[in-house]
Amino acid sequence: MIAPDVRAGWVGFSTPLEGCIPHLYLDTKGLVTVAIGALVDSPGAAAALSGWSDPGGVTADWYRVKAMDPGRAASHYAGGPQLTPEGIAAVTTSRLDAAGVALLHAFPAFYDWPAPAQAAALSLAWACGAGWPASWPRLSRFCSAASWMDAAGDCQINAVGNPGVMPRSEAQRVLFLLAGGTALAEALSTIPAGPTGGVARRALAAFPFCLDQTATLPTGAAAT
Repeated sequence: MIAPDVRAGWVGFSTPLEGCIPHLYLDTKGLVTVAIGALVDSPGAAAALSGWSDPGGVTADWYRVKAMDPGRAASHYAGGPQLTPEGIAAVTTSRLDAAGVALLHAFPAFYDWPAPAQAAALSLAWACGAGWPASWPRLSRFCSAASWMDAAGDCQINAVGNPGVMPRSEAQRVLFLLAGGTALAEALSTIPAGPTGGVARRALAAFPFCLDQTATLPTGAAAT
């Protein structure tokens, strides 16, 4: 299973990186999204979520939003039904668990990985899709071999045209460093100063192992 510390901290980790938007909006690629970066790029997927303020209006609102220009501020797409906090938590947890199952197919030992390595892989799934192992063959090899230090150097998401992913890449690198046995203070010291680093630090602070490394690190397979 996904490490308890990862599950408990996921909303807090993801919110600084994605924002938390209760209504439908378009991401930079023009895909309909809601809550904490949850893709719902079909009217059925959106309507199937629980916790809408007006369930009957979701389908029409999906078409309204889908027809708009992509990449605008989230507030530009407001005006339709909204998810309750419980609905946001439900879709976030559901997507996290589904990503975990997908990663387990790619990495049979995934549930035995150290919690920070799980978090890094799930972060990639959140941003790039749970099928990322097929598109990142070298990183996939490092993860399969539990070569976490090598993974730390190969987990940066392409930020061209999408600079918002830069804090996520910083956070992923730190998580893989922690999985590889790097001391917490040393790993955090690699984060650059400035807004990008600040967002990455806020995200990482949601995980207990990024506050007190001795509490739960490692939780699974030994690093190499």
